[in-house]
Amino acid sequence: MLRNSVVLCAASLVALALAPLSPAAAAAYRVETGQTHIDFAIGAKGYPVTRGEFHRFNASVAIDAAAPAKSQVAFDVAAASIDTHAPLLDDYVRGAGFLDTAHHPGIAFHSTTVRQMNDRTVELAGNLSLLGVTRPETFRVTVTPEGTAFRLVAQGEIRRSDFGMTGGLPLVSDTVTITVSTLALAQ
Repeated sequence: MLRNSVVLCAASLVALALAPLSPAAAAAYRVETGQTHIDFAIGAKGYPVTRGEFHRFNASVAIDAAAPAKSQVAFDVAAASIDTHAPLLDDYVRGAGFLDTAHHPGIAFHSTTVRQMNDRTVELAGNLSLLGVTRPETFRVTVTPEGTAFRLVAQGEIRRSDFGMTGGLPLVSDTVTITVSTLALAQ
C-alpha cells in the first residue's frame, strides 16, 4: 500500500517538478519504468523497519511550463505487485488487514496542484486513492535535469489509518514513508 502511494505520489511529483523546468508548453513525458522505484518503509515495535516496493504501475504525465498549475499526473499501481523480499509477508500484506488486494486491486494518485519551492524542488499535491478511500496528500519532489530528461525523487509520509488500514495498530506504525524515484523522458 505504501509503495502504491509512493508510486502515485512520485508520478505526480515528476509531472509537477518538470513543469517549472521544461521549456515546452504542455509537453508529454514518459515515465521510464525500468528506472522507477516505488518504495515504502514502515516500522513495528520490536522489529526492524520493513521496506518494500511495488513493481507494476501505469503513469501519464503532462507538463505545462508556462502554467505549472495546469500540469497533470496520473499514476495507477497494482497493489498486488508489493515486494518486501519476504514472500510470506507479501501474502499477509495483500490480505484484508492491509492492502486487501482481492477487493482493492489498485492504488491511484492524481495530481491537483504543484508549487515550486526552489530551482530543484516542488511540492506536489493530489488525491491518493487507497482501499476505496480518496484523500489529499502532498509530496516534496527533487528535480535533477539529465539532458532532455529529468530525474525525480518524491518523498512524503501518509497515515495508513486515514485510508482505513488499521491492521496491526498500534504495534505496526500508522506512518508510512514513501519514496518514488523515476526518470521522466521527453516524448
